[in-house]
Amino acid sequence: MPTTVLGLLLLACAPAALAQPKPILIQPQIRFQRIDGFGVSGSNGSAREIHNLPSAERLRLFDLLFSSREAGLNILRNEIGWIGQRIPITARLRLTGLTFSFGGDERENAQFSLLRQARKRQDVLLSSCLWTPPPAWKSNQALDGSGSLLAQHYRDLAEYLVGYVEYYEKLRGQPVHVVSLQNRPDDGDLPVGCRYPANQLRDLVKRVGERLREKKIGTRLMVPEAGWRETLPFLKTMMDDGEVRPLLSHVGVQSSVEPNPGGDAVDQLVRRHNFNLWQTQFTSPAGNSDEMDDALDLAQTLIADLLRGCRAWLYGPILATDALPGRLGLLDRAQTGFRVPKRFRALVQFSRFIPRGAARVFSTGGSTPAAAFRNPTERQLVVVLVNAKEEAVDEVIELRGYRLEDIEVFRTSAEEDIRAVELTPEAGSKLNLALAPRSIHTLRASIRRVSSNQPR
Repeated sequence: MPTTVLGLLLLACAPAALAQPKPILIQPQIRFQRIDGFGVSGSNGSAREIHNLPSAERLRLFDLLFSSREAGLNILRNEIGWIGQRIPITARLRLTGLTFSFGGDERENAQFSLLRQARKRQDVLLSSCLWTPPPAWKSNQALDGSGSLLAQHYRDLAEYLVGYVEYYEKLRGQPVHVVSLQNRPDDGDLPVGCRYPANQLRDLVKRVGERLREKKIGTRLMVPEAGWRETLPFLKTMMDDGEVRPLLSHVGVQSSVEPNPGGDAVDQLVRRHNFNLWQTQFTSPAGNSDEMDDALDLAQTLIADLLRGCRAWLYGPILATDALPGRLGLLDRAQTGFRVPKRFRALVQFSRFIPRGAARVFSTGGSTPAAAFRNPTERQLVVVLVNAKEEAVDEVIELRGYRLEDIEVFRTSAEEDIRAVELTPEAGSKLNLALAPRSIHTLRASIRRVSSNQPR
């Protein structure tokens, strides 16, 4: 007995470093949210920056972003302009049923040009967001975020947004999948913005949602496009009103590299009411001299958001502009065009391999952030792992009830860009995977169900 007690004491006092991490256990039959896709924004003047690039550089950029051989991004976020013009009743264009024209806005036309190029390469969902109502309808008559929408103009704004959707559908041949009613309604310091207390944004949802129903338009509504912590009071106010819940389908949140408190509470509320949760504008802060740090921060944030239940994940502007000081675009401007940084490669480690319709599946254990997905083909598994440590990490991936076959692994590190890793793993229900220091790995494999009496 004394020996047994001594042995237990020694085990209890053993250094934590000697403990073996648990394998990453994946159960492909336990599914969570379906993935709507990955995307990027042409807002804040970014689309116009792209329009001004040399022709060859523009084509290279479009292929990088939207081709399935590259990033394969399939969601584009637009900024709804504030200078749309009501079409006179006597105008010929009014005969088509349109009430507003947005063709006189240079930024809007650049965004549509970007959308056309994306559609040539990909089936794209369009998510359009209002930065500010027309300033004449606001309390301060100005673009900045310190003003609010005057009560007598709620109906006007509803007509304006419906007019925007109809302009795209009838004249430009592009359905607007989601309309977001306001970017950052919680932030009054933005150079272009509008403040909404939760009850006022709720009232706007009613106006816009009812008008969309009357016009039999299938565009979905999204709110509130705020940070994770700031989103919760908006959602609670919406859910306390029985008229609002049926009008709302999407919840938009905006992540950052800093901790995002409130995420779990938002996720629980979203699940309870069966909303579609999208992360709509992550941007990397400027000033970091190490590109791989940016890439690792992006990848870890992306995994955390997907594990919270996000169905879509979008980066902020494609190219940085003065409208977002201190923030980096997904791509960097160069003297004669643009260059491709590591943060772009980090996003591609997800977007190229996880198609729309894939489902996140149960995974637990391991010592590095990881998320697993089952593709619509039903026989393919994708696992993304991030090792932000300065030393290599050995992980064991274990499947329950399935075996891995035709295994491929792709890696981004300081020296590599989505490079196929040479390995000769044996098919089976377990896989030993060595993760290089400061790297992002994507595993893609076929999976086959096995019975309990079959060899694994």
